Amino acid sequence: MLSARSRVPPAKRTTSARARRAHENNISVPEHHRRRGYGRLATAAVLRDAYASGARTAFLHSSPMAVPLYEGMGFRTAGNWTVCHA
Repeated sequence: MLSARSRVPPAKRTTSARARRAHENNISVPEHHRRRGYGRLATAAVLRDAYASGARTAFLHSSPMAVPLYEGMGFRTAGNWTVCHA
């Protein structure tokens, strides 16, 4: 979903200054707006704010489609989580 004002996908982040980590989540771009740089722009903004707040490591869970985007921004796969749905 794009924000009506900025036309940039909404993003949320949580940062723990003590742990110096940032977790990026909830960035998505509607299909008809993909491949125009919106996801990269939103991710860069989240990283910039997180680093300014003291984070030195950022992590996220990516869809397979977005892996090349994140790898191009310096992210590397560090592991996987196993989830149980009730």
